Amino acid sequence: MILIQVAIVLQSYFWPIYFQSVRNTTARESGINLLPSIVSNSLGTICASWFSSKSGYYVPLMWIGAPVLAAGGGLFQLIRPDSPRGKLIGFQTVAGVGYGMCSQMPILAVQVVLKKADIPTALVMVMFFQMLGGALAPSVGQNIFTDRLLRNLSRVEGIDSAAVVAAGGRTFREIVPPQLMDAVIDAFNSALRKVFRIVSWAMEWRQLPDPKSQSTEAPATEVSEKPVC
Repeated sequence: MILIQVAIVLQSYFWPIYFQSVRNTTARESGINLLPSIVSNSLGTICASWFSSKSGYYVPLMWIGAPVLAAGGGLFQLIRPDSPRGKLIGFQTVAGVGYGMCSQMPILAVQVVLKKADIPTALVMVMFFQMLGGALAPSVGQNIFTDRLLRNLSRVEGIDSAAVVAAGGRTFREIVPPQLMDAVIDAFNSALRKVFRIVSWAMEWRQLPDPKSQSTEAPATEVSEKPVC
C-alpha cells in the first residue's frame, strides 16, 4: 500500500509540474490535462470491484494492477517536450487503470485473511501506511527531481542553475535566454522522467468467502460455540 500510494501521489504531484514547466500550460490547464488519470483510476476501481465480487479473488488484481501501474510509470520515460497529446493521455490512462485495480485490494485483503477481532486494527494500519506513503512521496520526489534538475542544468553553459530552480515551473522562462530555452526544457523533462519510477510487491493468495455458503454455515458455527452444560 505504501509503495502504490507513493507511485500515484508522485504522478499526481509531478504531472502538473511537467505540463507547466515543459508544456508551458497554466495551472488550470494542468488540472484539465490530469483528467485521463482521474477518469481511468475511477474506471479501474469499478472494474476491480466487479471482478472481485464475481470471482471471489482479489490477488489477481494486485498481480495485474501493480505491474500495469508500473508499466505506466515506465511509459513515462518516453515522454518528450514535443510528445503528442494522445501519447500523454494514453500513458496516464495505463497508470490510472493500474492504480484503480490494485489500490483498494489491501483493504479487502485484511478482511479476508485476518480474524474478525483483528480486522479493525489491520484496517487502521493499512490506512496509516497509505497516508504515510502519500506524505513521503512529495518530499522524496522533490529531492530526486531537484537533484536531477540541478545536474542537468549544470551541463547548460550560461545558466544559473539555482536561479532557474528557484524561479519555478513557468517563471523560469522569464530569466532564461531564448537560445537556451530548449536545453532548459529538456533538463526539466529529463528530471521529471527520473521521478516517474515505481515498484510493487505481491500479496498472499486467498479467496473471498461466498456469502451463500457463509450464511448456511453460520447456524452450525453458532451451535458449536455454545457452552456445554
